[in-house]
Amino acid sequence: MAIEYECIRSKRKSIGIQISSDGKVIVRAPKNVADVVISECVKKREKWILEKLEWIQAKSDHNPPTRYVEGEFFMFLGEKFPLQFKADDSHKQCRVYLEDGFLIYENGTRSVEAIQKHLEIWYRKAAQDLVEERIRHYLKHFDVEPTYIKVKTQKKRWGSCTSKRQLRFNFNLIKAPIEVLDYIVIHEMSHMVHMNHSDKFWNLVRSIMPQYKIHADWLKENGHIINKC
Repeated sequence: MAIEYECIRSKRKSIGIQISSDGKVIVRAPKNVADVVISECVKKREKWILEKLEWIQAKSDHNPPTRYVEGEFFMFLGEKFPLQFKADDSHKQCRVYLEDGFLIYENGTRSVEAIQKHLEIWYRKAAQDLVEERIRHYLKHFDVEPTYIKVKTQKKRWGSCTSKRQLRFNFNLIKAPIEVLDYIVIHEMSHMVHMNHSDKFWNLVRSIMPQYKIHADWLKENGHIINKC
């Protein structure tokens, strides 16, 4: 079968194949490599690619769509909390918070759309606050500071850094263990110094978080689970 893939060319020396958590095949190649060479490379890795895609599909089958019903589990900092609906006459506004091992949805309209909206607002606020706190924690390792910090929806990225040191993060990181969120924070902060993935870049990441590969692997394995709300 023909494998569909996206080719991204850049200033690199070799061809690399990456499969995202949602089953997208991405080929990264040098700018001057012919299309036929890239196609042959994909063909040679066909068995590995198909096995990986099959594995992702199998995991997806065991990860049904979110229903936003009471008792359904939602992740926060690597732990699962069952959703509980609550009415409280002392508060008129809808509130979302953690209490006694539950994720409480209080006084809100219980339509799927409303619950999804309010949970996302809560996740975004928690992620923004924690990301900013972790950035302040790791600033001691850097001689420069970010000019902008924003948590937003980023389906294809966990984080990004511009040449102006503007940092952006996927709000769904708040669902991952704190060490995983820290890894992405350190990764993007390191791009303030090295706008590439050179050895210098990875050496900087490693100097701050020696076990970063463990947390990067966690995202590869579980990213498709937390990158939804």
